[in-house]
Amino acid sequence: MDRAIKMVYDHLEGRRIDLGKAFISQRTGFELRKSYSMDFSRYSCLECGQALIPVPSKNKKLYFRHFPNSEDCELKRLDLKEEIIEGYRETAFYGESPRHQELKNKIGALLRFQEGVELNSIIVDKSYIKVEKGKRRMPDIYCIFNNKRIAFEIQLSNLSFHYILHRQEFYKNNGIYLIWIIDYKASPRILRSFHLDIKYIWRHQNLYRLNESEISNLFLDCHYKQPFIVENNEVHQKWMIKKVSLSDLIFNEEDYSCYYFHYEDEQIKKINELSTIKWKIIEQEKRLEAEKHKKEVNTKADAILMQVKKHRKEDYGFYSIFKEVNNFESDLIAAFNDKFKLNNLSKEGIPYFLKYIRDYKPKKVNSWMTIVEFLVNCLNIKFDVNLKDKEGNGIIQYLYGNKFLASDLYKSKIYLFERNYLITKNDVEYISSLYGLTEYLELSYYAACDTLAERKSVSKMLRFLYFVESCIRVERINSDVKSWVTYLNNIMAGYKDLWKYIIIVLKKTQIGEIVKEKDKKGTILRKIKEYNLKEISCSIETYSALVKIYPEIFL
Repeated sequence: MDRAIKMVYDHLEGRRIDLGKAFISQRTGFELRKSYSMDFSRYSCLECGQALIPVPSKNKKLYFRHFPNSEDCELKRLDLKEEIIEGYRETAFYGESPRHQELKNKIGALLRFQEGVELNSIIVDKSYIKVEKGKRRMPDIYCIFNNKRIAFEIQLSNLSFHYILHRQEFYKNNGIYLIWIIDYKASPRILRSFHLDIKYIWRHQNLYRLNESEISNLFLDCHYKQPFIVENNEVHQKWMIKKVSLSDLIFNEEDYSCYYFHYEDEQIKKINELSTIKWKIIEQEKRLEAEKHKKEVNTKADAILMQVKKHRKEDYGFYSIFKEVNNFESDLIAAFNDKFKLNNLSKEGIPYFLKYIRDYKPKKVNSWMTIVEFLVNCLNIKFDVNLKDKEGNGIIQYLYGNKFLASDLYKSKIYLFERNYLITKNDVEYISSLYGLTEYLELSYYAACDTLAERKSVSKMLRFLYFVESCIRVERINSDVKSWVTYLNNIMAGYKDLWKYIIIVLKKTQIGEIVKEKDKKGTILRKIKEYNLKEISCSIETYSALVKIYPEIFL
């Protein structure tokens, strides 16, 4: 079922007819139907140009319909709202104003001067162009330019968006480029709603009007928005106008639009350009800030280094400098060490950190932090602790070889191994020959651990570890007591929190049986009860260290 059509074009009389006004009697309707029976092509649809057939209604009024097998036409559609259909009817019926006719005729005439236009392709006035599937439309002007089919639609009055969209879709689907011609007199910033619809239907947003100052070729005034960057902060737009010919236009095969300047594409470029500008500004600011910060860091590093030199020269305490350097950020650590250069060789050919250890000599008796403790214990001070001098001596020989460090050496031993010091055969021979087995064992315990917490735990249970070594060797080390019972009792009294590990040692070595045999008075059992040893727990760092030092006992 089709909609009833009340407005038609009469080809015989060459005029549009409004059936609601023209036929007011049954007799008139009869005469119209009679004339139609004599000429089937006399009446056509104002929208699609197809022939129509007159049909009487139940209330004896007359209206027209398309033939049953006719092509699609917007006026046939039942799904469109009545106000949209009415817009089509009014646009088709009231047709062209004198100005519309004037612009249409001017464009048609000027096309004849445009190079590339096929003269015999130019269609002006009410002639339909045929497309695939028999469909046809009546553009205001039509031509073929450089093998491109172009339709000009002049629009001076209000149009529904559906009408505009339908026209655009029709031409696109049939491979015809569409150029809307509008006739605004004021600035394109002040547009009516249908102008805006025409503007936004394509992404390029170009608007065209005829340039009537030219009489020897077709020129259009193309109004377009050009984006630009303001103060490297925002993208704004301004309206531009350019006199263009068809040769100046870009023909887009995706949507069959024609444009001189593509607003949205250029807008995206400007937005990206602005992003790049902002990024460069940010990067420049970052670079300047980094340079400023680097300068401040170097100044700070120089100042601290001057303090270090002064304190070393005057034998001042280093604790305040130690705290400050220990809280350095990574960049300041790097700058400070780059200037300190402790790995570099002195004129004597030894690393500077070894030279500072060798040369340390207090000017007076003091208890504050020495430069040696500062260098070794402050882990933000970077140097290769395993470097040697020309004779193959390293930090062990230099630390133990300086008699002025003897009383403070215990403070720094564990930090050698926080710096990943590797004990050498030379170290073993040197320490064992001068300081005995226990000094070597202490260093080996620290070397076996992985963390500072473990090493600090070791430093608190050295006597217990010597006891473990004694049990393994079945030889009392670092103790002048005469019996294993006394030795064990002393260890139990000093290391109550290690009781469960003491039991393990006794079970896994011969000492357990020896103590059992020798403890005739039951001293050990009384002490276990007295010390309440069964209820005491141990820290995890203790166990972790024990497993690494004596895996054969504690694993």
